[in-house]
Amino acid sequence: MTSQDALNERKVFAAQEGLMAFHTVKRNHSFRSVDCTSSIIRNLFSKKFTCARTKCERIANVFAPFALREVLNDLREAKYVSVMVDSSNHSNLKLVPVLVRDFAPTRGIQVKVIEFQNLTGETSEILVNHILSVLEKYKITEKVIAFCGDNCNTN
Repeated sequence: MTSQDALNERKVFAAQEGLMAFHTVKRNHSFRSVDCTSSIIRNLFSKKFTCARTKCERIANVFAPFALREVLNDLREAKYVSVMVDSSNHSNLKLVPVLVRDFAPTRGIQVKVIEFQNLTGETSEILVNHILSVLEKYKITEKVIAFCGDNCNTN
């Protein structure tokens, strides 16, 4: 095998690993599921395929800035957006995703996660301040026409 062939083979594997990471994120699969999937691919197709959880996460982190730029471009073009938030408690973490929904004639309705953070508390003031800071950060405050929040405090 020549050095050019080896280089081409490495490029093919890099493209396959990138595709695996993209597919995992696009389809909202768990990075843990990639451990199993990678093992299946290795056993069935290619003994050299090694894109398990850690590598897949790292590759997705490389794609993240590009994906965020694309979302921001879409938001700049959008005339109106609706904002959605929810929160989940996972042991000591208070995870709060902020999503936006917009419409474009060429793409249809799109829902995008623009922020996903761990907040230190659960008060309505903390949530409101967080949501407002996200809207200001992405310069979409004036475009918001609807809000959906599933944070009912019933305790």
